[in-house]
Amino acid sequence: MKKLFRALLVAIFVAALFSCNKSGDTIRVASSPALTEEEGKYVRTLDTSEKGKWVTIEYTAKGADGSIQNLSELIYLPVGQPAHLAIGCHITITSDDERPSNFKNLSVMTDVGVLTRMLSGLNAMAVFPDYEGFGSTRANPHPYLNRDVTARQCLAGAKAALDWLTREKKMTMASGWKSIAIGYSQGGAVAAGILRYYKENSITGLNLTAAICGDGPYDPLITLRHYILEDKIYMPVAAILVLKGLVDTHPDLKALGCTYADFAAPEIIDTGIFEILDRKEFNTGQIQRHLLDCSSRNNGFTMKNDGMDYCEASQCFRESVVAYFRDGTLTGDVPEAKLRTMERALKENSLTYGDWIPDADSNFFLYHSTRDEVVPFANYEAVLSAWGEDCIDGRPYEDPDCWTHLDVGTRFITTSASFVQKYIL
Repeated sequence: MKKLFRALLVAIFVAALFSCNKSGDTIRVASSPALTEEEGKYVRTLDTSEKGKWVTIEYTAKGADGSIQNLSELIYLPVGQPAHLAIGCHITITSDDERPSNFKNLSVMTDVGVLTRMLSGLNAMAVFPDYEGFGSTRANPHPYLNRDVTARQCLAGAKAALDWLTREKKMTMASGWKSIAIGYSQGGAVAAGILRYYKENSITGLNLTAAICGDGPYDPLITLRHYILEDKIYMPVAAILVLKGLVDTHPDLKALGCTYADFAAPEIIDTGIFEILDRKEFNTGQIQRHLLDCSSRNNGFTMKNDGMDYCEASQCFRESVVAYFRDGTLTGDVPEAKLRTMERALKENSLTYGDWIPDADSNFFLYHSTRDEVVPFANYEAVLSAWGEDCIDGRPYEDPDCWTHLDVGTRFITTSASFVQKYIL
């Protein structure tokens, strides 16, 4: 019965995803030009470890506003000549202290720390971009799940790492070197977006062979609709990050003068979550605890528990937004143009949006828990439906004792060596 329900959900999602725009507007595929000469240049070294294995640098990349900016990233250099290159894409973070370039103050048990140890065993140079909105660009809004913007910036970061290797270390990569992108959760979506951007724009010079992705939100629209249809949001901050990132950085939403209040429920706005995210001082766990504290004080926002804490969709999204994304109902409470533009923005950031289809050599490795409560399995199913099983290396993961987003993330990161070896050795 559950499988039938899930299949029905996916059918609804996919139908909605490819349906005509009822307003008559032309659905546009965002322009994705290849990297320019201005992007991917090493600018300066920010910090280095005692033995020089860990280095943080600034590099040039195109910001969400279209300007060339200096972004920051962490580089791990193995002993001797690097045999391969890995673009490490970190999980969702909300505090600037969690950024990869803050490596001296991070636990070795973070996704960055564990992945680096694994990659060092493969003699790979690892590059971990902070993403715009963290590190050198902390003052900027973070374009959360903006597929092309983030992919382009990360590719620029990889290009800059090679520039740094040549200019500062007087080294080159080993003969026959390959590169991969790897990440979990937000990092999984970023890694997949990197490979698509690289292939779609015929970028050269990075020898990118695969994206190793775990439980990624490959389709923001499907994820939002799943939350609404299920009426349970286990990580409210993730839903708010999607809305915030688009309102802050999407040109069409900005042109309409969209605000957070157009889409977010008054109850969650009153918790101060947008101000907390702007300050970039609390991590996701601390924000979840803050929301639970607000709920316990009965100040309007309410969390429930079914074995795990969650809020209902109406506590996160305005009722008019819930109605529109549930079945297309327009209540008039939010201008139709704003709702349809938000829907289009969510669609455009889907991994499979538009006509592009990967070739058989693209190597999208997608590992996904069938019961993930934060990033629903419908994300994986939508990619499979759009591209077909011949275009992805699909790995649905089902374990009655290990299925939550956090637990599967730990499993994915700690076992990722075997996935990586498949594509670079």
